[in-house]
Amino acid sequence: MWRKKKTGKRGFTLVEMIVAVALVGIMAASLAALMPSLLRIYQKSMVQAESSVVSSTVTTSLLGELRYAQDLEVKDDGVSYDSVRYGAVTMEVEPVAGEYGYIVLRGNGVTVRPLEEKHYAGLLARVQVEVTGSTVTLTLDLADKTGQLVDTTTTQVELLNG
Repeated sequence: MWRKKKTGKRGFTLVEMIVAVALVGIMAASLAALMPSLLRIYQKSMVQAESSVVSSTVTTSLLGELRYAQDLEVKDDGVSYDSVRYGAVTMEVEPVAGEYGYIVLRGNGVTVRPLEEKHYAGLLARVQVEVTGSTVTLTLDLADKTGQLVDTTTTQVELLNG
């Protein structure tokens, strides 16, 4: 009456295969729909990480220069001072996108870039310097190539030769 199934044959039925292919297709379609948002999140986190490193590097470089500056004067075109390394210089931003660009020191017939373009990791800088007594406040804004603000860092340092 009751027949025993043959145990020697194993495999998938056509219906099981169609269901499996349909499930894989649904998962692939949902993953494809999520990819643009995941890519934006990844790019945003990479820009934040890069901006943190660039901000720290630029701030350290500029504060090292300003800490030992003499006759520090903030002007419309930049910050003028007597540098221990370079003599009388003006620190300014070489514009690339609006008021953002790369920081340069100009003076005595020489142009010095404390950081090369490759060290900015695709970001641009804007520097604001305020002097109050013997304290220098440095505000560094970083933007992407379109001029959209990414990061702002404000640091204070005491002048040693002021």
